[in-house]
Amino acid sequence: MNTVSLLKHWEWEFLLNLIYRLNSLDEIKQFQRVCLEQLRVIIPYTKSLFLLDDRVDDRIAPHTPELLSTDNSIFDETTFNELMSSRTCQEYYFSHWSQIFRRSDVSSSGEWEKSPIYQKIYAPQNVYYALKAILIYDDHLLGDISLYRPKDDGDFSIRDMQIVSLLKEHLALRLYQLRQRAAAHNAPARASRRTDYGFTRREGEVIALLHEGKTDRDICDQLCISSYTLKNYIHNIYRKTGAKTRIQIFLMTKDEQR
Repeated sequence: MNTVSLLKHWEWEFLLNLIYRLNSLDEIKQFQRVCLEQLRVIIPYTKSLFLLDDRVDDRIAPHTPELLSTDNSIFDETTFNELMSSRTCQEYYFSHWSQIFRRSDVSSSGEWEKSPIYQKIYAPQNVYYALKAILIYDDHLLGDISLYRPKDDGDFSIRDMQIVSLLKEHLALRLYQLRQRAAAHNAPARASRRTDYGFTRREGEVIALLHEGKTDRDICDQLCISSYTLKNYIHNIYRKTGAKTRIQIFLMTKDEQR
């Protein structure tokens, strides 16, 4: 049976209305909150966490948590951030597109129950199963959504995964738009010319290609440089601009319209 056919008519209508509603929201925190609240209507869970994420060098930097605990129990989101240190999850955060996975798909129950993450983080908060969506748009890591259940409630189903899969690209696009808007509001004053930051000629070429929407591989091919060399150029651009994300680089190096 096709997984999509598992969805009822009202569920399809709900998803369409949810996408429309989320696209009408203008604040990131509100977007996070509404997303968690509405997912609970169609996917039962006891705890959820919506984090914004940035790639900083070779690590993931989570921030701006929004959490929801439906059973009125304590939910310590700080400890859940330690999930980022798990090697079994890192690959999903460095993908080029949005990803979804269940914790049970990553490791067996025996391995899971012996792991420090389960014993120190999950078990004390009475959660066992997790369904995660990593939101990535245009190769930009934006955030991740985690839904949690206790062991007695059973694992998330293929239907649950399909629902999140149908939503993930819409969520990633809207979150990208909201984060761009927030970055524009909070970014330092732009330089009217890229040379104001003291970029080298090669760094300027990298920036120009980034503005054209080129991928890292495209830039390496076009400039005939290695990925290691490109990484050094981008590191220097971050250092000279003080930017924390590529979105900020775009905003800070975009020539002002005259």
